[in-house]
Amino acid sequence: MKKDKLKIEKKILRLSFLGSLLFIIAEGVMAWITHSHSLLTDCLFDAADLVMIGCRLRRYRLPL
Repeated sequence: MKKDKLKIEKKILRLSFLGSLLFIIAEGVMAWITHSHSLLTDCLFDAADLVMIGCRLRRYRLPL
């Protein structure tokens, strides 16, 4: 039962990581196209979240 919960959590973390990565790329491209400092700043804050998710995945030693 506990291993099943851990598997589900790992899948959720991977999905969150990939979704955040795609969102950061899209946001970065739009910031570059529109020359928006607001979008760029938001992109950087989202990248910080991505680092935290990556650290959590690394703790579980999951391949990305």
